[in-house]
Amino acid sequence: MKITSILTLAILFSMLIRAQDDPSRSIRVYLNDGSIDDILLTNVDSIDFVEKTYNYTYVDLGLSVKWATCNIGADNPWNYGYYFAWGQTQPIDSSNSITIYGVYMMYPIVGNPDFDAATANWGPDWRLPSQDEIVELFDSCTIKWTTKSGVKGRLFTGPNGNSIFLPAGGTYNGSTYNHRGYSGDYWTYTTNENDNYAYVFSFSQNSYSSGFTSRNTGCLIRPVFNENNNENSSTENTNDSTDVLAVSGEINGYEFVDLGLSVKWATLNIGADNPEDYGYYIPWGETEPVGTSDTNISTAEQQDTDDEIQGDSITFYDVATEKWGQTWRMPTDTEMQELLDSCTWRWTIKDLVYGYLVTGPSGKSIFLPLAGYYFTSYEVLYDEGTYCYYWSSTQKNENYPFYLYYNKNKSGIGSSMGRVLGLSVRPVTE
Repeated sequence: MKITSILTLAILFSMLIRAQDDPSRSIRVYLNDGSIDDILLTNVDSIDFVEKTYNYTYVDLGLSVKWATCNIGADNPWNYGYYFAWGQTQPIDSSNSITIYGVYMMYPIVGNPDFDAATANWGPDWRLPSQDEIVELFDSCTIKWTTKSGVKGRLFTGPNGNSIFLPAGGTYNGSTYNHRGYSGDYWTYTTNENDNYAYVFSFSQNSYSSGFTSRNTGCLIRPVFNENNNENSSTENTNDSTDVLAVSGEINGYEFVDLGLSVKWATLNIGADNPEDYGYYIPWGETEPVGTSDTNISTAEQQDTDDEIQGDSITFYDVATEKWGQTWRMPTDTEMQELLDSCTWRWTIKDLVYGYLVTGPSGKSIFLPLAGYYFTSYEVLYDEGTYCYYWSSTQKNENYPFYLYYNKNKSGIGSSMGRVLGLSVRPVTE
């Protein structure tokens, strides 16, 4: 980064020298919003690279947190600002690659710049408010419906006499504004038990309340000042993330979780460095991933093994045993069916990777990323981010093994994918 900045400065300095001979030359700057700004070099005195700074103000209402004086995207208290879907850090009418509608959040989004729009846009000193803090705002303040600079909204006056104004901006669905000037709807970071909803605080001329709405709704955001610098000052924690992915033990350097089932499940896939990594895509019966010189697809197509390959630490057999040692093996189709039948599966996201949080009778969980599968013949990855597929050690016949599949609409134990395809492998141990 430093080398790039030095080279850029050298180029700009050269341009400034040349501008003395040609006063019509300019710098063309391409901005993140797609706009272009041309600056005459004769108007440039100097150029410097500085860290991004944040300069937003708050009001102390005499409550547990300090409230911002304006919304995200607003220049003053009465401007509406930007509308966001819950968990999005860019306005709802922009291109967002991550959506968390219907996604179970393993950890609260508060203070996480990947999901908390206040933190992402205003810096680590700011965050979304909690539902508890909204209730405090309603219960401890004097609330008045009023107009400021021609904009209708609510004036909240705290116990110490200080006030903030929240404009009644309504909601936005990406094309239409609803109830502007009649109601205000503001996001909190608090989730609802239903993964399609999150809590908002709403008000109109006649009422105000805290409730929940669809995460896809475009609502306004009024941040609170995070005095603990990303440590949530509220004791509320709607997703109890303690020990969500707690490890039960380790064998040969690989960790496992006791879900309360007949076998213990590894915390990650073969070839992965952490639970959210996809790891290797492996043809059934092979011990090397697709695309490596040691993978013998013709053998995978032709081999005639017994019904099970589990625990066979020789080439073309159990990749879990071969890679991780004799105490690890591929699960059987029966053990995979147990995982389906005895566990709770929730679509979730971990470090921006979609997957399923699988929670067993013991209350402990593993994360299965939606890695899709690798079509070996065409060298193409399919269903990434929508399906997870995992080989079992059990064959239906010499060409088709059993495998586990899961997505939002269907799941089960399948047997229609040929053994030459590259699927994930999640090992088990006794």
